[in-house]
Amino acid sequence: MPKRRVACWITLAACLLTGCWDRREVNDVAFVVGSAADKEKDKYRTTLQIALPGQLGGVGSQGGGGGTSGNKPWFNASDFAETIRESSLEQQKSVSRFLYYAHRRTFMIGEGLARDGIEPIMDVLGRIPQNRMTAFVVISKGPGYRILNADAPIEKFPAEMIRELAVNSMKNPRTIKHVVNLILSDGIDLVLPIVSLKKSIPGPGEKGGKSTIELDGLAVFHQDKLTGLLSGKEAKGVLLGMGEATRPEITIMAPGAKGKITAVFPFISVKHQPVIQGDQITMKIQIRASGTIIENESNLELGRKHNLHNMEKVLAQTIKSTVESGIRKLQRKYNSDAIGFGKTIYNQLPKEWKRFSGRWDEMYPKVKVMVEVHTHIEHSGALIKPFGRRDRNIQK
Repeated sequence: MPKRRVACWITLAACLLTGCWDRREVNDVAFVVGSAADKEKDKYRTTLQIALPGQLGGVGSQGGGGGTSGNKPWFNASDFAETIRESSLEQQKSVSRFLYYAHRRTFMIGEGLARDGIEPIMDVLGRIPQNRMTAFVVISKGPGYRILNADAPIEKFPAEMIRELAVNSMKNPRTIKHVVNLILSDGIDLVLPIVSLKKSIPGPGEKGGKSTIELDGLAVFHQDKLTGLLSGKEAKGVLLGMGEATRPEITIMAPGAKGKITAVFPFISVKHQPVIQGDQITMKIQIRASGTIIENESNLELGRKHNLHNMEKVLAQTIKSTVESGIRKLQRKYNSDAIGFGKTIYNQLPKEWKRFSGRWDEMYPKVKVMVEVHTHIEHSGALIKPFGRRDRNIQK
């Protein structure tokens, strides 16, 4: 092949090797790490938390929420509009860089918006390719934009702290994909973790403590609307009944002795079994929990088999009453099938579900629940006898 022809082919090939026509330089991009959506009257307020790379480290940086020269490494942009998308466009007008959502890992929904219904705002989250379906969703107690303004001294961004709390809230943390699937599913309602503001202890020379973020229970839904907030024993009971509790700790009074004992259960299995006779539905919940003792402030010696057996019975009864209290609140007050009784019937007895599906809202509160719990303490820690007590004060 003549050299001139080879050179011509090389030139044509080089013309095809063009650069990225739609590239954006890093200096032209604003990275959104978290966002919140609230509703005020008839308009939506969206708040975006934008990372400031120039404040993330270097000389003079502060740990946690601080940044270079003591400035925070994040900036919050907030605006109103009639739709979520329009409010984001309004925010773009006040941000000099292109808003980039692919790094958003948390999406927070304000309590007021959640009570009105979250279905209208979910479409924009799935329609734009930048949005991650794996971003975690939480409910804020009160307006969400206030949570994003917290100090969050342990993490660089409040959004990152919210993400870590969401990960630890249950075994299968709820993402945008989970939320949409549950809204569209029959026989089960949505449950999301709640976050709220909390004041830390003031440090030396401080008048008031810093605002930080904490998990504050569960938000339970009926269809796409928030119907109630659960906390304490009831929230723990719902998570146990769902099989979503992460290393729950149970504290009891020592049987036949003085003081309290605390056990942690890393291994829990939960099975739901529906029993149907006509229109009478009974849901059997079988829970098997295996754990260890992490605190014994009582005078009970755990090395004795009868003491250990009695303690396991009390722990089982405590878990049973905890689960029953949570389910009772779901059925009688919020009419939320958060545990998924209807879905269990659909999966195990599909023909029966066809009879009930059209009137499940009416039948769910009447479902009889039977909870059976078996606990097993694998070991009582490094010590058999209570640490620091004389033998004469120990109950054998």
